[in-house]
Amino acid sequence: AYNVTHNKFRMVQIVREGETDYGITLFDRFTSAVRAIGFDAERTGIYTHLLNEFVTAYAQATAARRWPGEHAGFLGTVLAGLDKTRFPGAHYVSKTFGQLDAQSAFEIGLGVFMDGLETDRRRRPQPPKAKSRP
Repeated sequence: AYNVTHNKFRMVQIVREGETDYGITLFDRFTSAVRAIGFDAERTGIYTHLLNEFVTAYAQATAARRWPGEHAGFLGTVLAGLDKTRFPGAHYVSKTFGQLDAQSAFEIGLGVFMDGLETDRRRRPQPPKAKSRP
């Protein structure tokens, strides 16, 4: 939430002595989590950035109340009134779209993201593991 509401420098904050740089803290935590999956430095950097964008976008959507579930009545009325031959896609989801809430969307979206990481990790050769000393 901090990065969404203090969007001056997103990844790097200019802080006073003793203050926490939440941008770098978040970056380091995401980087460490992605690195632990086993990606090289290039992929770790790419996926860290994408993960940060994913989380930030969901936080912004939640703060702005943009989830369909928060407007189910209105959306249901509008979608139900559309001509199904002109708007077949909208008609197809008209009865279920308004059920999507922030929590469900985040969990589903993060699951899709993690599945993509797993797929990429399996496709790529793994970096050699450091040999342990006897």
